[in-house]
Amino acid sequence: MDTMRMKRVATWTFAGLGLALAVISCCQTADNYLVISHPDACVASSNRTHCAAEFRVARRSLGVVPQSSEQVTMAMVAAVQAQVAAIFEAADEIKASNVRNDHFTNAMAKSCARQANIALRYLGQAAGAIEAGTNQRDVPYWLAAADTQIGNCVDGFQTFSPAAQGLPAYIHLQYTAKKAASTLDALVAITNAAAKAATATATEEDVAPVHGRRMAVRSSGAGSAGSGALDWLEPGLYAQLEELQTRMNAEFAAAAGGEDSEGGALARRQLDDDDDDDGDKKDKKKKDKNSKNSSSKGNKSSSKSSKSSKKSKSSKKASPNAKPMVASPKLRASVTVGSAGYKTIQSAVDAAPGGKRFVIYIPAGTYNEQIVIETTYIVLIGAGADKTIITGDASYGSGSGTFESATVGVDSDRFVAFGIKFVNTAGPDNHQAVAFRATGDQTALFNCAFDGAQDTLYVDAGRQYYKNCWIGGSMDFIFGDAAVVIDSPKIQLHPSPSFVTITASGRASDTPTGIVIRNAVVGADRGVTEVYLGRPWKKCAFTVFINTNLPAMVEKDGWLSWNEGSCMFLAEAGSKGPGAASSRASWVDPGIITDVSGYDANTFTEVNTWLRGVGP
Repeated sequence: MDTMRMKRVATWTFAGLGLALAVISCCQTADNYLVISHPDACVASSNRTHCAAEFRVARRSLGVVPQSSEQVTMAMVAAVQAQVAAIFEAADEIKASNVRNDHFTNAMAKSCARQANIALRYLGQAAGAIEAGTNQRDVPYWLAAADTQIGNCVDGFQTFSPAAQGLPAYIHLQYTAKKAASTLDALVAITNAAAKAATATATEEDVAPVHGRRMAVRSSGAGSAGSGALDWLEPGLYAQLEELQTRMNAEFAAAAGGEDSEGGALARRQLDDDDDDDGDKKDKKKKDKNSKNSSSKGNKSSSKSSKSSKKSKSSKKASPNAKPMVASPKLRASVTVGSAGYKTIQSAVDAAPGGKRFVIYIPAGTYNEQIVIETTYIVLIGAGADKTIITGDASYGSGSGTFESATVGVDSDRFVAFGIKFVNTAGPDNHQAVAFRATGDQTALFNCAFDGAQDTLYVDAGRQYYKNCWIGGSMDFIFGDAAVVIDSPKIQLHPSPSFVTITASGRASDTPTGIVIRNAVVGADRGVTEVYLGRPWKKCAFTVFINTNLPAMVEKDGWLSWNEGSCMFLAEAGSKGPGAASSRASWVDPGIITDVSGYDANTFTEVNTWLRGVGP
């Protein structure tokens, strides 16, 4: 063991002893206050002993007996931030050690480090909101997202190799991650209790039942359970996206001399449609006739994954005169993929300044890239889901963890996509293989397609909305722990070596998250048998199907048993077609329901408060 590692081990050891002494020395008065104030806070915790200890540490960090839930919450957020920072450091050390050239272990460590970093961002947002007394409605979602990331990191431990498990950094990472998960469980319980208290005095018109409890909603913005209108997308984002797609497709085709864009041999050009401050500059149009599609088809995504997340040296920033979307009644493209300086989608993404809308037009073609998006307010617009295709083949079977296997992974907030197909071609034999993963908050995709086998669409965390999308897969192919509404999708079932499960909710505790699928039409490939609406990936799985047209091969039980718990919520309402049934398996709770109020997009994800189409 080198000297630096010995120092770290010693530091962790003394830190652990210090924490133990602090817990022992805490006064009984503080413990009584915390127990009386939050009697149920540790009930949902995966480790009640750690949970109780964190309450005591929270009191000690304040130096006085806490006088409010906000003070306790702030102290606990600070404690878990320190724990997650330690997780990041330990995971980074495992990754750097390159354990016996064990690529899978290193991939898991990389995933854990990224997830810890995302959790820190969410915790920072929550801490800022609590301290400032603003954005209180967002805090439960942000804490739930942080909890999900740490939970995923803990789940990854079982896949680490024996060689990695002997590392001091691994031992520390495992211990700290479990502590952080239990602290976050307590935080989620506290915020849920606060939300219930806040809605206790609300009128019947201002609340709607969600997840078995009452949650405040904006009565002016909540739509009816049957509504699917997009009129809340002020000031007409959907129409703007559609108009821009039509305009860019026409301009691009004209620049190519009418050549079929799907052949992949189009002339690329930069379209900078941003006006100057006086609005009197003409659009700049620069042709680049020699560039081609970002990459050819083939088995290349795994080898490019480490490179694609880095900024291209040849990438240039957007025009300094570029304006956010709100500057014009027409949505305008900031850059076009394939133009000079933007030969790949990743290079165009990396050029975004962040903090304001950055619109990237992706012409028709097949792009073999593995893309990571870490900048806020990115908008991707394709030529259509049947024309602009982003494909990759990273998978669990090829040595990537589920998180890292995504062809396109979005870590940042306020992402929008329109008219793009996301594909993972790894196939069912390679197990988990994600086509698209959304981990940031406030994500929206329209008229897109997602195709794969197992784990196609990873709705990982935050609030998400999907409209008019096509989704294909074979097992657990809509999964994760976001608060997500998938509206009017076409779901296509592919053959599986065993059974077909549409969903797998990863909700592990009583958080305002879950998967809601509305007005879906489910179809199946030839040879598909034994189909289930889903299975509970984690004990508090939350999935609701509303007005779904189901094919005959859906099993009468409806759902497949896995990790069900008392906090589970699996339901369907208004199902039709030969696969519909009047009852499901006896263990399914609640099963068939009739009251679907609270499961529209505005109420379930509060989408009308954040998706207004323009950004800053």
